[in-house]
Amino acid sequence: MPRSEVCLLIIFTADIIKKEVISMTVDEIKKEIRAFLSKYIREPNINEDQDLFASGLLASLFAMQMVLFIEKKFTIKVENEDLDKKNFATINALASYVSHKTSSEKIDR
Repeated sequence: MPRSEVCLLIIFTADIIKKEVISMTVDEIKKEIRAFLSKYIREPNINEDQDLFASGLLASLFAMQMVLFIEKKFTIKVENEDLDKKNFATINALASYVSHKTSSEKIDR
């Protein structure tokens, strides 16, 4: 396959993934976040409003892993001004942040 066709295929695939992420519901976003957290946290019943850092479930170093996961999974850019604990402290806060970012990117298109 010629390189130009490969590039177009990559762009087309990325666009499809982006559209799927933008159309996710908050509950679907929460499900993805829970799946990610379950790889690192052995607490099966995390309350969606439970402060993950204050409860000791997550350390501040894990926040960077969370940011990388959010950027990759939901194809968004976490800006420096968004690196606020309120956006990452709870499952609800994370889902709300992702939903807001993906919907604002939809508007910007």
